[in-house]
Amino acid sequence: MLRQAKYLLLLVLAFPLANLAPSHGRQKIAPIQPPIVPGSNIPGKATLVSPSGTIATNTPTYTWNAVPLATWYYLWVNDSANASGKITQWYTATQAGCAAGTGTCSVTSTTTLANGAAQWWIQTWNDSGYGPWSDGMPFIVTSGGPPGKATLLSPSGSITTDTPSYIWNAVAGATWYYLWVNDGGSASNSANGRAKKSAVILEWYTASQTGCPNGTGTCSVTPSIALSQGAGQWWVQTWNPNGYGPWSDGMPFTVTLCGPPGKATTVSPSGNVYTNTPTYAWNAAASATYYQLWVNDSTTSAGKIKQWYTATQAGCPTGTGTCSVTPSTILAPGNGRLWVQTWNNCGFGPWSDGMEFAVTQWAMFGHDPSHTRRSPYKGPSSPVKRWEFETQGSVSSSPAVAPDGTIYVGSSDGNVYALDPETGMLIWKYNTGSYVTSSPAIGPDGKVYVGSSNAKLYAFNGATGVKVWEYQTGNGVYSSPAIGTDGTVYVGSSDGNVYALDPETGLLIWKYNTGSKVNSSPAIGPDGKTYVGSSNGKLHAFNGATGVKVWEYQTGGPVESSPAIGSGGTVYVGSDDGKLYALNGATGAKQWEYQAGSYVTSSPAMTSDNAICFGSHDGKVRALNGTTGSKVWEYQTGFPVTSSPTIGSDGTVYVGSHNGKLYAINGTNGVKRWEYQTGGGSPASYIHSSPAIAANGTLYFGASDRKIYALLYVD
Repeated sequence: MLRQAKYLLLLVLAFPLANLAPSHGRQKIAPIQPPIVPGSNIPGKATLVSPSGTIATNTPTYTWNAVPLATWYYLWVNDSANASGKITQWYTATQAGCAAGTGTCSVTSTTTLANGAAQWWIQTWNDSGYGPWSDGMPFIVTSGGPPGKATLLSPSGSITTDTPSYIWNAVAGATWYYLWVNDGGSASNSANGRAKKSAVILEWYTASQTGCPNGTGTCSVTPSIALSQGAGQWWVQTWNPNGYGPWSDGMPFTVTLCGPPGKATTVSPSGNVYTNTPTYAWNAAASATYYQLWVNDSTTSAGKIKQWYTATQAGCPTGTGTCSVTPSTILAPGNGRLWVQTWNNCGFGPWSDGMEFAVTQWAMFGHDPSHTRRSPYKGPSSPVKRWEFETQGSVSSSPAVAPDGTIYVGSSDGNVYALDPETGMLIWKYNTGSYVTSSPAIGPDGKVYVGSSNAKLYAFNGATGVKVWEYQTGNGVYSSPAIGTDGTVYVGSSDGNVYALDPETGLLIWKYNTGSKVNSSPAIGPDGKTYVGSSNGKLHAFNGATGVKVWEYQTGGPVESSPAIGSGGTVYVGSDDGKLYALNGATGAKQWEYQAGSYVTSSPAMTSDNAICFGSHDGKVRALNGTTGSKVWEYQTGFPVTSSPTIGSDGTVYVGSHNGKLYAINGTNGVKRWEYQTGGGSPASYIHSSPAIAANGTLYFGASDRKIYALLYVD
């Protein structure tokens, strides 16, 4: 009988995996079993000791408490790669080291377990039959290094709760997970979006706390911390005793609680606007999915622009940062105002506060603070005189055109004139007592600023000509004022200083002494940096807010030319050494130089295709490639060109010469389109004044024959 039992037992050991059926997380063996001898005592249930928790080996030792009367023990182990029994092995009590049925039993299988969640069981046996299975003991294998990268599942996209559950796929071998969450109220200052000072949730969780202790399935937690509305992002990092695993990829989401969005804050345009199709910008409102832009111009209060934009179209889909749109609708010159309203699926948000601005025609010398000298309007295609106005002295000052069309210009007779754009009739004049070659600048509130050789800068009421204030410098003011985005007035003086003045009071904000007279007119970059030349041959760059010098560049002769700033920040300026320079606006480093035939006192202008146009005393008007400095074309007038070119919206270049002629030149190829001869006399008339283009296409300029001319737009 005993021999038969041993034979049957050998059959059991030889076929341990036959006919598997699931039971309690393992796959039990059936129907082949060790023989049962009636009347014997069946052994009891084993109590497992180890492994449990997290282990750092793939071939652990399995230990359990010995069971009296048990002569055999059946070890069953599942791992993350095999839930049907990675190890299914019978061991005698002697093999397990517990033949006496006391103490602990242990075996070390050579079978290598996969990293991740695992579980094991023991069943007892003796000649009387099977004892019960032990309770299962889970453990996690982390041998070979830290855990892998978690894959996030949710939240993502738009969510309607501020306390979401964070769900990700479990990672084999991970025993801890670190949750990092940024919300719409937190900022980021790092490349990967994570920055400790900006996180709203920073929390470690055990794998058990997240519901994935076995390293399989999904993990989830629901912190009680409420998130702010708007864009958020979250990450998870894994960990086990072997070290930190990698961060997951970030998963963005947007919290949109059921309520209308808040109020948008408008950013721009404000003050003077130098284009008739401006870009409108505002700060994004958290949870807003649509924005309505409403714009009035000088022709209507019923909405010149009334347009809805999605947050995506406005470039702010996450509800953070700045939104902006550039409609093609052309605004009329004059005062305008804009508002923005928010909306989402929960309703309309409030309207923003209104933001006022003024669409200019030709607001200052150089057209705009950067002195591009490029107008959004097309000038006359043929030289038809509309009117002329005679002063009592030569007119070297360049006209400015107000939003309502009023023309402001100075004369060497000492007067500043305001003229009607339709008739050329005098509206008002103001006598400074000394000649005025400085060109007027017009502020967004309509004030007119201009210098005089009596060493003063004046501010006038543009409508009445009443003096608002005056500022006394130390010598003649031949420089033309420029107006910054905040209204600050910048001007140079022959006393060697550059001045920054308060537009309302005329009080000094700062001044900087260049060491030599400043006839050049300041140019202002988008970043507020201010550039100006001086007669000691230097181009200076200042911080526009503080007057602190940023850099200076030494040329070979006086710099009477006024700088112009390109869209990429390059600064272009001429010098009496006969060269035009292109300098890096940030550093002052020279990018290139071009040698003309004589002095370059003319100020450069920039075409829309990045050509730089300027005149020189050798009689030529040239166009250079703005990037390389190579010549595109040149046109010979035969007399010195000190007038600064003006560019129409069609690319036509308008410029005067000392032969008394105003030229219209094709900006692409340098071919003359037409010329206009101003009055003669002895000596012959010359043109130093630079043209200005009005919204209706009329071209205004002055000449040494004491006249101001208006050439009619004819298409």
